[in-house]
Amino acid sequence: MKKTLGVFRGNFRVLRGNHSIRDLDDFISGNDVESIISTNQRLTLEQIRNIRSSGTLPAGYRLI
Repeated sequence: MKKTLGVFRGNFRVLRGNHSIRDLDDFISGNDVESIISTNQRLTLEQIRNIRSSGTLPAGYRLI
């Protein structure tokens, strides 16, 4: 049986550069957050648009 993964949905903001976990509260600005994408690679504009439209993360990313 094939395992079905959820999709990445909702509003998200792209933060570039190095940030500490403590800084996340300032970026989230009191909004209820269900997911965070963390990566050492820069997402392309095309990848970001694909995440927004399909809810699918790029190859090599996984839902935890």
